[in-house]
Amino acid sequence: MADHFGVDLMRNSRGSLGVKFDEPSRRILVGTMNDAQDDLLDEKEDVTSTAVVAVADYVFAGTGAIEVNLGDDTAYRIEVVKIGRTRSGDRIALLPGSGIVGLPGDDDYPDIG
Repeated sequence: MADHFGVDLMRNSRGSLGVKFDEPSRRILVGTMNDAQDDLLDEKEDVTSTAVVAVADYVFAGTGAIEVNLGDDTAYRIEVVKIGRTRSGDRIALLPGSGIVGLPGDDDYPDIG
């Protein structure tokens, strides 16, 4: 079973592996799901960085945008633009389908990662 709180990844000898966003720590955790499939058991691993990059790669490899339906008439829309630099060091946005757009300087967009 999977929902927007936990994604069922696979079954192992201990049970179903799942991924959850932990609101208090603001981290993405992976671990074994409980029997009710609505929470992770005690043994959890922080996969925030790799999970965010994996989702960004997945979305960018497609159309650059994806909607995740939550099943209650709401959805998340995730849009990804890859940021790079020109040879002169200016910031550019690389869009899916090979489009390139110039961007404001670094001071306008602080690094959140």
